[in-house]
Amino acid sequence: MASRRQPAGGVVRVLVSLGWFLAAPVWLGAQCDPPEGTYELSFAWSPNPPEACPGSEFTLSVLLSSTEPVQAVGVELLLWRISTATSSGGPLVRSVSAGSAVPAAWLAASGIGCGATCCQYTGVSFLASPTSEESLVAIPAGGAREILRIVVAPSVIPTPGTMLAQLLAGRSGCTTLDVATHIVVAGCDVVAPVLSGPDGSVPIDTCSGNFIRGDCNQNGRTSGFLGDIVFLLSFLFEAGARPPDCRAACDANDDGAVDVSDAAYLVNWMFRQGPPPPAPYPFCGANVTPEDPPLDCLKTICP
Repeated sequence: MASRRQPAGGVVRVLVSLGWFLAAPVWLGAQCDPPEGTYELSFAWSPNPPEACPGSEFTLSVLLSSTEPVQAVGVELLLWRISTATSSGGPLVRSVSAGSAVPAAWLAASGIGCGATCCQYTGVSFLASPTSEESLVAIPAGGAREILRIVVAPSVIPTPGTMLAQLLAGRSGCTTLDVATHIVVAGCDVVAPVLSGPDGSVPIDTCSGNFIRGDCNQNGRTSGFLGDIVFLLSFLFEAGARPPDCRAACDANDDGAVDVSDAAYLVNWMFRQGPPPPAPYPFCGANVTPEDPPLDCLKTICP
């Protein structure tokens, strides 16, 4: 029986209890002598660090690694249980699919259900012939192979300093990322690595989209802001009014908030020869004075 150790660096937490995995069928391995080695699961993400921008995606990969080189590793059983927050843009998890080390059609059974705050994903995949040639992979010493791929699609820009676990949990704190496997090596049942995480030490990069300050209604006009003033006042005082696509653009006076003072600032500039909006103005550009917390900018006319 191969040994196991906890991954270095605290990137993931390997579950001590196999209670969830033991709910699966009991596997009776053949009496044989598999190659020596320690097998473990870990998370990786691409890009690194993950970037949370509306309309973009990043990938969480579940990797199977070995401390010793092995030529014939098959994943016989894979179970996953994922719970992530919902948001105004929908579920954070876009898809769960087979990793590059297993057949694409292998993930046959899965389910999803979304409530008001959390989305639950569960799946059980059983490979009937884990020792067949097309099901085996080689793992170099110290290397890893991807067995599960989770695509995450943020719908809002998180505040600076947000960690990956916080992004997935949302305000409801509903994050669960549990993965359990059963692997065979050289035809022998070897070990059932399990994984839970990622932990709270993975930072998220936040993006800051380009915009034109003062262009609250996102029509691209910068010679006069009367339409932007009307749009902003409607949003602030009319129940059910459409919110701005880019709140940062509505922050005309660059004080880090969107309120009636921004409308007053634009009126002062247009009719009383007051100062123009701060940069980025009158052309598209990045926010040179990022707010803390940042104002979201889900969509703009700027490239």
